[in-house]
Amino acid sequence: QTLAYIAKLPLDRDEPEIATDYTRRALAVREAMLNNLFSFAVERQRIAFQQTLKLYDMPASLGDAELIAQVVLRTKGLVLDSTVEDLVAARASEDESMKQLLGDLRSISRRLMQLELNSTEGADDLARIQERESLQRREAGLQAMFCRQVAGAAQRRGALEVTVEDVQARIPAKSALVEFIRYERDTGRLESETRYGALILGPSGDAIWVRLGLAEDLELQVAKY
Repeated sequence: QTLAYIAKLPLDRDEPEIATDYTRRALAVREAMLNNLFSFAVERQRIAFQQTLKLYDMPASLGDAELIAQVVLRTKGLVLDSTVEDLVAARASEDESMKQLLGDLRSISRRLMQLELNSTEGADDLARIQERESLQRREAGLQAMFCRQVAGAAQRRGALEVTVEDVQARIPAKSALVEFIRYERDTGRLESETRYGALILGPSGDAIWVRLGLAEDLELQVAKY
């Protein structure tokens, strides 16, 4: 967070090159933090931590399409990607205790789904509530154990190695990927305004960043529509 705040100072002084340098360094630190945390945290913790980082704000305030593309492409769906990586590694393991652990997690997940379905049908009595809470506690414990055994052995997350070129190679000809971003634009003196922008990425060439305007104005138009 310190590097991100420092980056705001040269931006206030109209020194975008210096602000961009600090922003790049801040993003590198945040990617390392995400990678390290994902080596032991369970899924809910990964989601909560990623939401605290506000990854888009400075790149979007700078209007740096390259930086925005890097952040969006590496962190969109990062929690899901990391969870899938862990499951693939676990299923490939020859460790019988790991297979048992996966089986237990699947059984708990199925039972929780059954309880959720019954709850939506109005059959949520005290016994079901207690069973659900007990299963959720057991699930959290097993997930923590799973992360220590599998995710703890993982190296750099694959999603954090993605490049713009990797994604462009999968965009069909005469097509474009458009990502809409809601971010806090720095307006100086540590103040900001919520805005929207669009990142446009074709099968080749540079990424394009389009500022769309204030969030409150756009959201009002969307609500009216």
